[in-house]
Order: sequence, then C-alpha cells, then structure tokens
Amino acid sequence: MADLRVSKKHKRWVIQDRDQNRKQIGKPFSTKTEAKKACRILIKQEAAGEVNVSKRIKFKDAYQQYANKRVEDADRVGTRLSKLSVVSYVSFWKNYISKNFPDVYMDEVTGKTLRLFVERCYNWHPQYKLEEPITYKTAKNLINCIKTFVRDAAGEDQTKYVSALYWKLHKQEDLKPEDDDDYFPTKTTVIHPWQIKKLARILSEKKNQDFNSSYKYILCSAFAFLGLRQSEMLGLKKEHLDLKRGVLQVLGKWDYREGRWINKTKNAASKRPLLLDYRFVEDLQWWLGKTKDMRNIYLFPACRGGNPISVHKLRKMFLDIYVEAGLAKVEKITKGKSTHYKIVWSAFKGCPTKTYRHHLATALMNAMKADPRLDKNYVKQVLGHSEFATTEGIYGNHNFELTSDEEKQRRIAHSNALKFIEN
Repeated sequence: MADLRVSKKHKRWVIQDRDQNRKQIGKPFSTKTEAKKACRILIKQEAAGEVNVSKRIKFKDAYQQYANKRVEDADRVGTRLSKLSVVSYVSFWKNYISKNFPDVYMDEVTGKTLRLFVERCYNWHPQYKLEEPITYKTAKNLINCIKTFVRDAAGEDQTKYVSALYWKLHKQEDLKPEDDDDYFPTKTTVIHPWQIKKLARILSEKKNQDFNSSYKYILCSAFAFLGLRQSEMLGLKKEHLDLKRGVLQVLGKWDYREGRWINKTKNAASKRPLLLDYRFVEDLQWWLGKTKDMRNIYLFPACRGGNPISVHKLRKMFLDIYVEAGLAKVEKITKGKSTHYKIVWSAFKGCPTKTYRHHLATALMNAMKADPRLDKNYVKQVLGHSEFATTEGIYGNHNFELTSDEEKQRRIAHSNALKFIEN
C-alpha cells in the first residue's frame, strides 16, 4: 500500500505518495476537504486492487505507447498485423486524442470522460477547437478504438477500472445527429445489371483498339464475374488459374502499402476455389494471349516491373470507364506537368470496384430460391465469408433497378399478395 497524504503546495492542496519521494498524485485541489475526499477514495481503490499508485500512468501516455507499439508490431517481419489495420491508432492520436482527451489517469477513464472527449471534438467547448468538428461516424470509430485500447490495457494490468467500456455513444441522444446521412453507415451503391451490360458493350467494341482498352475490358469483366476484394484481385497470379477445369484459386492478396504479395487473406474462408463462368474463361484466354510476352507472374500485371497493376492505375481506369459510359463526371486539373482529376459526380464514388462484389452477392441471393444448387454454403464460399449472415445482411440485401416489364410483374405480385383486393 502506498503512503498517501494530503499536503499544501503553492496555495493549493495535493495528494502525495511518501513512498515515492512525495510524488504528486493527480491534479491539485482548491480545498483541503476536496483533497482528503479524493485521497480516501484513492486509498480505497488501491486496497480493492483497482489502482496501483506506484505504477499509475496517464491515459494519453499509455495510449501513445500503445499506438506506437501497434505500428512497430505491424512493421515486424512475419506479423499478421497489416499497416493499414493500425494506421488509425496513430492518426486518431495525432488529430484528436493528443489535443482533446482529458488529462486523466488510466483508472480515471469513465463514461463521463469519453463523453467530454466527444463534446470537445464536436467543438462544443470554446477552449478546445479543432479546425473542423468531427462527424458522428468518426466519433464512433474513435470510441471503438479507445475501447479496444482499454480492453488490451486491462489485459496487461495497466488498469482494472473499465466502466468506460459500458458507455455507448449511440445511447447519448444529444450526441447523435438528426440527419440520416450523418447517422447511418454509408451504403455501397450497387451497380445494376443493365449498367454492367452497357459497360460490357462499350468496352467490348474497343477491347482490341489498344492495350489500355484491353485492360479496361478485362478488369471490368473480372470484377463483374468474380466479385473479389480489390486486394484479392491484384494478388491473383497466372499459376492460380486452371482454365481446363474452369477453376481459379484465391490464395492470398496484394498489400499495396507494403508492395508485396502475402500468403494471407481477410479470414480463413477467403482462401477458396472459384468456379469460372465459361464466358469469362474465354475472356481470360484472350487476355493471357495479350500478356504472354510480359515477364510478370500476376494475372493483371503492371506495364513496368514485376508487380501487379497499381491501385492508383486501377481506380483511374475505372473512373475513365464510368466517365465514358456517362456514369461519372470529372474535372481535369493541370498543374505544371502533372494532371489529375477531380470527381464532380460519380455513381460509384468511394466504391468503384466494391460495387461489383455487392452486385454478385445480391444476384446470387436473389437466385437461391429458384435454383437449389445455389445453397448458402456455396454463396458464402464465392464471397469468401465465414458466416452466411455476413453475405445476407451486408452484401446481398440490395434491390436491383427493375426494367419496365419486371416492374409491371412485381406490381401484379404485390397486388396478388394483398388478400383484401378482388381481382
């Protein structure tokens, strides 16, 4: 047990640990009564094992150490952590926690502490102003990140007082925005079958015009038929193909931040064989003929070097595809010798390739009842999900835009379902 006592210091009252050469514990108090009350609480908490005064650490110090350790772990060769998965810990520290989190010890972090932090990040307190107040969605990510840290800290015995874990941002009515767009998660805009047909027609007509046109065609075809994650698509190697059997093996991914192929996928179910549509097999045979002289092991190679096509080039190609089809509008900005594009409008802004994944999931889900061969296990395997609930709840719960005839038939079905209507 620490020898805690209240002493006067600079016209205020502080708690000192005599066992640590009169080290000051916490902030000073205006009155002796307040200091004694806080001292009694601290002694009680230490006796209960909730606080270790000699190893007490400030939240900010502990969090910064934690964030830096996560980055070090991600840099270590052979780790399963990726740099992308830990970058938020550092950016949250730099942009928000270091500036606005209350100056408290680990054992003092409570729901009220988290609430005060969010209020400060909303710019509700004049003395704490960010250049731009954070959004509700960013606040959710911040709190989830902090809670992950607190849980890990509890596991390392840095704290045993974890009441903050029971504080829920979504239950704080005054901290929630009124606007639905600000409150609910952003949904992926799903490309419709007629839009894919339009893209296929436009790209097919020009696919042999030049190599860039060929690349646009095969990429659009690959994402439409396979619905792979972007990292999985870029990680495909020619050796993963068995065109005689019509099978493609997803065995890893391309980590564009680290610039290397990794024998690792999002989850165990993501390593999977995919049955190829025979129309896509023909496209692949045509594409392999186009790239046969390129000394590159990847199915979608970069024009130079031995890596797959870059993420920047991939997104640029899809933006060009959508502009050509009238599904996007861009503004060309030239500065010196460099040129870049500003997206004025895009049907698939933020999800240029992910939209095909959602389309595939929705299409398979819609066809399940009509064809028993498309069972739950097969559909979730195609998407690389461990649980069918993920496929059903997140990716396959969209409605395609209907043609006029399909809309007419749906109206009839809707009308027939209403038993009180006489036909």
